[in-house]
Amino acid sequence: MEKLEKMDMKINHLTSLVQSITGNRLSLPQMDVAEEEESGVFPLASIADLDMLEEKLAEKGFMQRMVNRLSLSGGPNMKKTVWRICFKVFTTDVARQLNWCGRGGKKGLGKTNFGALLISSAIRNPVLLSPTEAEAEKFVKDFLRLAPGRI
Repeated sequence: MEKLEKMDMKINHLTSLVQSITGNRLSLPQMDVAEEEESGVFPLASIADLDMLEEKLAEKGFMQRMVNRLSLSGGPNMKKTVWRICFKVFTTDVARQLNWCGRGGKKGLGKTNFGALLISSAIRNPVLLSPTEAEAEKFVKDFLRLAPGRI
């Protein structure tokens, strides 16, 4: 019975992978002017850039396009997924000025649209069997906490 359950979970997982892959191939829209402008957003070079992006993320359509763009980073597990997204989004200097809660004179991401963007993008990875917000949040915190050690 346990083997059947495991097999069923694997089949469901593979089915979702196939559906996401075929869905992505069939519906690749042409980039319009707005999307071309969005492609130059990352990596964020300063906290001012982050603040400007935070304002834009209040618009639901823009937020969804950014989630779609960042979710393509993928990874075999949640840690790799989150770290790939964060390396794409932040320069090391910006990451050093951030943390999740906003303690120590740093800017906090936890209750911002930008924090929600990072979490939503990581959770959309179809390879992950059961992604959780808590797991994604943990790895974002780790990425930011370890930023001062990067060159």
